[in-house]
Amino acid sequence: MTKNGMRGFSAGILIACAVFSFFYYFIFGDHEVTPKTNETTNGKVTEEAVANYLTKNNQIAVSQEDYAKWQKDLQSKNQEKTQSNNNDNSKDNPPKKEVNKLTLNITSGMVPGEIAEKLHDAKIIKSTEEFNKYFHTNNRENYIQLGKFNVNSDMSIPKIAQVITKNRVK
Repeated sequence: MTKNGMRGFSAGILIACAVFSFFYYFIFGDHEVTPKTNETTNGKVTEEAVANYLTKNNQIAVSQEDYAKWQKDLQSKNQEKTQSNNNDNSKDNPPKKEVNKLTLNITSGMVPGEIAEKLHDAKIIKSTEEFNKYFHTNNRENYIQLGKFNVNSDMSIPKIAQVITKNRVK
């Protein structure tokens, strides 16, 4: 190897070391070498550090006895509220209505009138006329699907229609 070749090789090694050093210390290095103020390095927490932390975070320290008393007071207040709400609700709210459920089996050749009769007999809908009128005015008669469908009395006629026609018509 010639003298100039050796110099070029050495310069390349020096430049590579400089690039690696730059990335190691400035990009991937740990910049937080010194501990923060009021933090201990020996693993013990001082009262001063705790007090500084609490004031910095706008918090307070409470003894376990005071905390337990506070929890008992809170529980008793919640129980009183619940009892008073139960007494008020029993007077104001009527009993909930019963929800009727039906697995509607639609077979080939069924028309909306027959479906409406089944729904009316199971107390899912109040009026067969409303059901038939909805299907006729919204052109859903031809889009009824065959199969079994779960319906209940909480569903509106449009929702029942959506279920048994599988969203074919909007």
